[in-house]
Amino acid sequence: MLGVPTLEEHGILDTPARWCAFIANVGCETGGLTIVRENMNYTAANLLNVWPSRYPPTLAGRTRANDHAKKGPRFIANYNYGFRLGNRGRNTDDGWNFRGALLLQHTGRWMASWLQQVTGKPWVDDPALFDQVRNCVEPACLVWTSQPLGNLNDWADKGLFRACCNGINRGDPRSKYNPIGWGHRQEWHRKALAIWGEGQEHVATGQPDHLYNGMPGGRLAIVEHYQQRLHDLGYHQVGVVDGRFGDNTETAVRQFQRINNLTADGIIGSQTRAVLDSDDALPRPITEERANATVADVTAVVPAAQKAQNGKRASQLLGGLSVLGALKWAGEQIQSVREVIEPLSGHVSWLAEFWWLGGILLAVVLIDAYGGVVKDLVRGFISGRISG
Repeated sequence: MLGVPTLEEHGILDTPARWCAFIANVGCETGGLTIVRENMNYTAANLLNVWPSRYPPTLAGRTRANDHAKKGPRFIANYNYGFRLGNRGRNTDDGWNFRGALLLQHTGRWMASWLQQVTGKPWVDDPALFDQVRNCVEPACLVWTSQPLGNLNDWADKGLFRACCNGINRGDPRSKYNPIGWGHRQEWHRKALAIWGEGQEHVATGQPDHLYNGMPGGRLAIVEHYQQRLHDLGYHQVGVVDGRFGDNTETAVRQFQRINNLTADGIIGSQTRAVLDSDDALPRPITEERANATVADVTAVVPAAQKAQNGKRASQLLGGLSVLGALKWAGEQIQSVREVIEPLSGHVSWLAEFWWLGGILLAVVLIDAYGGVVKDLVRGFISGRISG
């Protein structure tokens, strides 16, 4: 079969995960193997939709789109690609010669130059090579396995299909954005897994083996579980426990991995997951100074603790004054208070005799509240959650 030895050489056929991720991207990029070259045959409406930055929904933008649609595919390619991706300008025909081509729609003079250097074939000197189907497999395999941030086979092995797509579509597997055509890529992936997946359908259906920054699915219970676990272990960089894997969670995961002698890639894969779930997981270390910190130590360096401690002392003073003044105040004032309350209800007249308790109760409540704040701040300082 055409191209099989090349696919085997690059390890793409070694596992179902690799092949399914690869063929899903090919299916999306080529419209189900129906597109060899990007034809650039756009209508004015399509130009407005595909390139809103170049054809904005204004009178000028619509006029430009109508004009370019009439001038045809070659003009559109040179106009939109002429100064991008290593192309030398709109008057050089680079935009047309190096428009999207073959299995992964390789685009731009830079890509052609790289392929020419790696393969020895004249991709720059003879752009017609991009029109020949027999040349399609080798460039796709090279692009798949030669990403600046890693071989996409490695990402596929981790179950990170979205990262594979971003490696192809954005040139960055770690991009926080979904790749263009994300829905179509997922659809092709599901089809591939149904044929070759061998039980790996969970990768495409929201039951990931690997958790990573920007992963699809919104709030996930499994992410929330590991956020709470990280928080309990003292990795408070995780931030809010909300089930969404963002930058804060990635930072906490990386620190956990470094301290636990794991690869610090910020991804909760099988190894990181196993350590997090074990009783041997190492918590975030704290300094001896922090471990032995007293209330006085913390209030000296944490402004919030100082304010809370001041509030506690004020409440204690309030409580003390209430108790000492109650006896004198009761003898002088209780009768007048009773005269006001008794006509209202005989059932509540006795409250007047204990009116002074209000001040004491308020003081007790405030002392407890401020004391709780102080204790929490001390605990946070000792654990490292709060910095001084």
